[in-house]
Amino acid sequence: MFGAEEQVPAPRSVETFRPALHRNYYGMKKLIATIALLCMSNAALAHDIYSNLRDRDGNPCCGGQDCEPVKALPLPNGSYYLPDSDETIPADMALPSPDDRFHHCIFYQIAKFDRWGGPVWEDKPKTRCFFAPMNSW
Repeated sequence: MFGAEEQVPAPRSVETFRPALHRNYYGMKKLIATIALLCMSNAALAHDIYSNLRDRDGNPCCGGQDCEPVKALPLPNGSYYLPDSDETIPADMALPSPDDRFHHCIFYQIAKFDRWGGPVWEDKPKTRCFFAPMNSW
């Protein structure tokens, strides 16, 4: 099959490739760790706006992942309509927005307890806090 002038290449050992594999492995780990760190810090910074907000009674508005910016339409009576949740927020519930955008904080209430004593949560969330930009009404 091979002529006299043709030579079969010698097989390469794994040791020949080890330095390149080693560099690529640790380079990829560093890249993944950097991306994960950036994603987590952005999520924490995005949620920081809600960490100190309180309702009119002094209760915290946010309990984790339950606050977010929303689209709201001011109504003539001073209330606000939230088209995404099809909810109307009374004017007296609106608090001044920390960043001139509309924000909605929700929570799920326990509807009842199952036969083992565990909570059964309602399907539809309740409004905990609503923030509106000043002069939006």
